Amino acid sequence: MIKTLKYIGIAILSAGVLTSCDDDDSFNNETVDLGGYAYLTDQNLSVFDNNETLNIDIFTQNGVTAESMELLQDGQSIGTATISENSASFNSSVLGSFTLEDDETSTDYPLTLETTYSNGNTSADTFTIGVEEAISISDDNIATIELDSIDNASLGYSIFTNSASIDSVNVYLKRNANGTYITNNISDFPESGEGEIALSDTNYSDLNLAVNDTLYYRFAAYSGDLSSAQESTIIIIEPEDEE
Repeated sequence: MIKTLKYIGIAILSAGVLTSCDDDDSFNNETVDLGGYAYLTDQNLSVFDNNETLNIDIFTQNGVTAESMELLQDGQSIGTATISENSASFNSSVLGSFTLEDDETSTDYPLTLETTYSNGNTSADTFTIGVEEAISISDDNIATIELDSIDNASLGYSIFTNSASIDSVNVYLKRNANGTYITNNISDFPESGEGEIALSDTNYSDLNLAVNDTLYYRFAAYSGDLSSAQESTIIIIEPEDEE
């Protein structure tokens, strides 16, 4: 957040500082003194965004242009960005495959943009690219439910990608940990933003759930050969006695 605020602050001042060094001689920001800086606009990706164009804004002083930009990770070059006037871009594939461990829902990739300018100076602007699962389960989903109320329950989820497309979404159900997931043939899953499915629209009845069982559910999204999934549970409890 501090890094982002720094660049926002510089961007606000850029009209007066980067376009004219004489407007405020007291402003002594090291990045501006170099002649410019680069800002990575795409810093949040999903595991599906491993072959997408990521964009960079370039800010320079009057008379200064960005001539080249190298992409560094842990001090090592992993590629270059293509510069076009005041912007640049590169393909996210240079970061490698996006793989999350079984207990992870997100991970970070550090990246430094090393830009060489026409005045002979070089700036090094460092960012952290966050990569997360393309699908997540709503925090508001129920954790327990009475056996006779399952038909009234809904399960929420959300989809996120930077620019990658989602081919399909599905939910899978199983009874208890040692059960086998069954497929639901639901065709109208929302494939962007937030979505919700009613358990009454699934084939949960095929599981023959009983009190003290645990209903496992797994939301999965697909994009080409890639998949992203999240799992959670609902404990089946005994209905309360009516007075």
